Amino acid sequence: MFDFGKRNIKTMNYTRYLALPKTWIDAMRLGKGDQVKIEMDNEYRLVITPAKECGALPDLYLAGSNQTALQHTPTGGMAAND
Repeated sequence: MFDFGKRNIKTMNYTRYLALPKTWIDAMRLGKGDQVKIEMDNEYRLVITPAKECGALPDLYLAGSNQTALQHTPTGGMAAND
């Protein structure tokens, strides 16, 4: 699993929200107005996937100490390769 760090829950009027990591949005080729699917698994974790087909995505390398590569998986998620 790839760790994007912690996110703060924000409030706007009566709505709670959090920002998705830009690196993930770019890797999924999502833009303004695109939809994501949000599901909860049996361990109460949220699983977020693009609602549309992403197509073949290139590997995405993040700057960091260990240069972890993110790869798009067939289910629309991302996998980290060390």
